[in-house]
Amino acid sequence: MCLVKFSGYTWQVRSSGLSNPGPNYFSDSPTSVYVDKKGLHIIPVFEGGVWKCAEVSISTPLGYGKYEVEVECDFETLNPHLVAALFLYESDTCELDIEYSHTMVGKHKGQFVVQPGGISGNTHIFKQVVKSKHHAGATSNQHRWSIDWQKDKVIFSARYKAMKHVWVYAYSQNIVRKIKTWFYLHIVAPVVRLWKSKGALKQGMSVYDVSSTRQLNPDFAKLIINLWLYKGIEHITAHSNIDKDSMRKGICIRSFKFTK
Repeated sequence: MCLVKFSGYTWQVRSSGLSNPGPNYFSDSPTSVYVDKKGLHIIPVFEGGVWKCAEVSISTPLGYGKYEVEVECDFETLNPHLVAALFLYESDTCELDIEYSHTMVGKHKGQFVVQPGGISGNTHIFKQVVKSKHHAGATSNQHRWSIDWQKDKVIFSARYKAMKHVWVYAYSQNIVRKIKTWFYLHIVAPVVRLWKSKGALKQGMSVYDVSSTRQLNPDFAKLIINLWLYKGIEHITAHSNIDKDSMRKGICIRSFKFTK
């Protein structure tokens, strides 16, 4: 098993044959996952005549708390078939996801998901503004993602420059209440204006019977970060030519922070 050290934690690098998500192949090559002064790099590689995806998982479950990463990636030029994901995972039907993908979610869009995602209200899709005239001096490709996992709710957040999306998913026995919230911070010095989606903060705004949605077990759920091909490598290669340059861009995790 290949391990890397990053942000004070040990991470396992996945290596596997054809398997989910996708299905795809995964590589633990030192050119696929490595750490340098910029951060933790996660990059698909071409090995043995096939594209292999990349994934790391934290070696020990950390339990309830806030998981925050700063991600550097130019999603405009990243291969549109790739899915960049940060998630807490116990099983395929018991996980908390933040995902970006032009093909799976939509151009310039991301999603927050509480699995099973097929249940009504368990997925929140948001538009991510990639280019902005505001904050012109900011590093253009840096995104901040966080999953604040608490006993009674989960707070998802994705921020890019002046745009911040927040989604609160609150548990209540077999009923789950969603508070669908987004914030757009339009910063024009010296005034800061904050717009909220209409009625977004009304508790119980949407109520669904989701008895099949189970909370993750804090003793087993692990944080995973990966970059994988939507619908799998065999589907993609059968239906389109893969642009090598856009595949090799990958993502860089500049920092990771966990707070109890």
